Amino acid sequence: MTISERIYELMRIRNMTQMEFCKKTGIPQSTVSEWRRKNLNPTAERVLKICEVLEVSPYELLQENGGADTPKVDYIVISEGTPRYELLIEFDKLGDKQKERVFGFIQAMQTGNKQR
Repeated sequence: MTISERIYELMRIRNMTQMEFCKKTGIPQSTVSEWRRKNLNPTAERVLKICEVLEVSPYELLQENGGADTPKVDYIVISEGTPRYELLIEFDKLGDKQKERVFGFIQAMQTGNKQR
């Protein structure tokens, strides 16, 4: 299934007309129609807005399968150079045992906050 086919499928599932989709995304109706007629895909810069309107992640929209059995994927955008970004970079460098210890520490901190 192509990306444009998945877009049309998601529009159908959400009972969204092509006109509603175009209004919400700001993409001209002629462009969206052309995707179907010529079996084209949207440009990369339009994907995030399309995902926002269709309430899916870019992963869900762009993956090969895209079926009902597809796991729901969430994503967070984190700016490079921020403390959160640096934390994730360092976390990814850890081994499995070290990551388990970090998760244990987080759970202990959460439990401590609940008891106060």
